[in-house]
Amino acid sequence: MNGSEDSIQHGWWWLPDDAEHRIPGTLDLREPGKPILRLFADRQMSLSVVPVILGEVIGGSEVTLHECWLESGRSGWPSDRMKVFEYAPMRTFLGTAIPIKQDAKFCKASVEFLELLPWLGSSGIEIQGSFGANYVRPEPIHADLGFGSLDIYRGAQSHLALHRFSVEEVAAVGVELKSSLDLDTWHNQVLHPLENFLTLATGRAVLRRALSFRPIIEPERQQHIPDVVVLERGTKGWTPSAEPLRPTEMLFSFEDVAEEWQGVISKWFVLSEKAGGALSLLFSTDYKPDMYVEQRFLSILHAAEALHRAINGGTEPDEEHTSRLREILDGAPDKHRSWLEEKLRYSHEFSLRKRIRQLISESGEVGARLVANPRKWVELLVDLRGGLVHRAHEPKENPSDFTQYREYADCLALILKDALLRQIIADADKAHSVILKSWEFHMLSRSMGR
Repeated sequence: MNGSEDSIQHGWWWLPDDAEHRIPGTLDLREPGKPILRLFADRQMSLSVVPVILGEVIGGSEVTLHECWLESGRSGWPSDRMKVFEYAPMRTFLGTAIPIKQDAKFCKASVEFLELLPWLGSSGIEIQGSFGANYVRPEPIHADLGFGSLDIYRGAQSHLALHRFSVEEVAAVGVELKSSLDLDTWHNQVLHPLENFLTLATGRAVLRRALSFRPIIEPERQQHIPDVVVLERGTKGWTPSAEPLRPTEMLFSFEDVAEEWQGVISKWFVLSEKAGGALSLLFSTDYKPDMYVEQRFLSILHAAEALHRAINGGTEPDEEHTSRLREILDGAPDKHRSWLEEKLRYSHEFSLRKRIRQLISESGEVGARLVANPRKWVELLVDLRGGLVHRAHEPKENPSDFTQYREYADCLALILKDALLRQIIADADKAHSVILKSWEFHMLSRSMGR
């Protein structure tokens, strides 16, 4: 990261179809995830939402702002003729001009995650004596994804301050696709799956340090054109106060899957395409640890149903369902036929009870050690859900619901993680052992008295 990403950029700003009318202003990037453009204009800005604003900051660097929302407008000093307007861009592109939003497409990206380096494990820094160190850059970790390739790079940055010299190791994921994609598709197909993978592996919400794309230009100019840095509104930024990730907190490290890395990461992207919604429901709870326990319980339960459907299906053949439905409806009274047809429309789907029981059964020793009586446990689980969804207005008979919501959510989350690992790790026993050896499993077992 360079200094331009956490500073104030002064320059001139204009609309793509009105390049002659340029307005002075500053782009404030000091608060992560909340860039603000302040324009100093001598006329009223009537647009509450501006699709694209282009700019050139001092030093000649180009800037593009997409989906800019007017947050405030006020008179400036010393004259009321000068007005200050503040716009909040949803996306900021540092280093390029993209006058048409649809042209913001890229095929090569680099993304840094705060949790990536500790997840990778072994360092390339070798201590030599009491005052020396040598850095040996590890080889990139490569994988083919079918639709492109993925490489994890590690390097080092040196710092000199007050006569103190230090070396910081850094890591980034580079992805090169076979075709260019817009940013929304990049998120859905590449960035979000990567974030979910690291969230599963590390056991904590992933924080993105930086995101940049390589512009599509002639090969002979590649070395002379800097990458395009992308800042997105609402993205949580990295802060030095974030607690370091400890190895004992992780579900698994890179070392645990290094021998089958190609299969693990490629299968994860296949799984993400098939069950992306379920993964988002599950891992969203890591990003909001202070959410209401009832909401976390419902999110994980919905994730379980969606994940089972994506992995196992869980429906009868359409022909069998249609045939049975026709026989039943043909014998029903005319006045009740529409009502009955509506009630039986999804009768070919597995019930929630059956889906959860199957997930527990497939989890092997994990489920056996967490759930002593699967049938009774599932009945209580479904009853808890019913109390929230269908009987929320009724007085609670059981004052321990809060503890139950948390315990059921924690158990089900581990069972789902076991299901995910079995989709990407070839050996099911190894997938089970990852859960059984985890800090999360041992803490939950202890709290349940198992």
